[in-house]
Amino acid sequence: MEARQVSAALSAMPNKTDRTDAHGIAQILRTGWFSPVHMKSREAHGVRALLSTRKALLSKTMTWPMKCAVC
Repeated sequence: MEARQVSAALSAMPNKTDRTDAHGIAQILRTGWFSPVHMKSREAHGVRALLSTRKALLSKTMTWPMKCAVC
């Protein structure tokens, strides 16, 4: 569910407690008044983690102090 949409719906309620928030969320689910949110797959998260790790390693190796062979 879209967090901003649910927050807007719950902000109209006079009493703000965990119990009334849970009741409001259940009411939103029952009526179908929400828009589904796109979530990326586990594979996409894995690929993103590998790419960011590769980028970090490349930046570390580029800034690594190199010793001169002649010095």
